[in-house]
Amino acid sequence: MAGVMRGIVIDRGGRVQSGASVLITDHTTGATASLYDDIGLTGSISNPLTTNARGKWEVFVADGVYNVTASKDGVSDYDEYFRVGA
Repeated sequence: MAGVMRGIVIDRGGRVQSGASVLITDHTTGATASLYDDIGLTGSISNPLTTNARGKWEVFVADGVYNVTASKDGVSDYDEYFRVGA
């Protein structure tokens, strides 16, 4: 099974962070997660990925538990925990 993860990176002042780096890791092992551009998990994409002009990001992943860390200019602004699937 697979699911989608998406988010918007903003700074503490509420400004979107275009060009931020988003790193997704496996919560259990700490390994860099495999990311895909489709629900069939066939088109792999790089990890870390980069937010678009509106600070948004979206990826497909296999079911699991993930940590997401976003940063820009070397400062970690965002750290989140995601569960995908059952």
